[in-house]
Amino acid sequence: MAASLNLYGDSLVMTTGKHGADISSQRMDDLDVETILYALQLKDRKGTSLDLKCGIGIQGLRLASLGFRTLLIDWIPVNMTVLRVVGLNELLPLSYLMKDARALESADLPTEIAVCYSQRFIHYLTFDEAVALLGLVRQQMLPGAKLFLSVSGLLSELGDIYQGKSHELSRRFAPLPESMAEKHNIHEPVCLYTPDDLVSLCQKASFSCDRVYSSAFGNVRGVFTTA
Repeated sequence: MAASLNLYGDSLVMTTGKHGADISSQRMDDLDVETILYALQLKDRKGTSLDLKCGIGIQGLRLASLGFRTLLIDWIPVNMTVLRVVGLNELLPLSYLMKDARALESADLPTEIAVCYSQRFIHYLTFDEAVALLGLVRQQMLPGAKLFLSVSGLLSELGDIYQGKSHELSRRFAPLPESMAEKHNIHEPVCLYTPDDLVSLCQKASFSCDRVYSSAFGNVRGVFTTA
């Protein structure tokens, strides 16, 4: 039996083959739960929800099941997502856009976004790319809307001998050491974050910070509101 990927016992469920494991299809972490609990408070279900770089799309499926018009965005083929189930998009208000997030334009995004969720993705962008993308999404969000965001942590095991560790945030973008890249199937350069770094990123994109924290593994998670 293969060793567990991390202290949670997760397996390496592939997405692109270079961008880590799909964790949401295996368990709900606390940010997943917090997103759903917040969505449940929005009883009128006005606005849309966005699962940015969705992977298989499990969290977006949960949001659509609550009645939100939900857009999944990723660059993997649709037959690798939950929408491979024929007719699912007719039962639920769920749609998919296959596109590199770095190439997104305003017209690609839903208007009046009430909930935006993105886990374990934004670290694949340079800091400037991440600011630009979150700023674009921010323009489509309702006043008081929430962003639920996580990134790989500089103080996790990924950052132990990471080449970018000593670089300032705006220049921090480097591959993981080979052994760590193989273990986590992360074969693209990444920008690893501290909690303060994640706050800085979101503030530059015009979000205010509700709270930010580190997981037991050392990844960084936060909840942010349109400022």
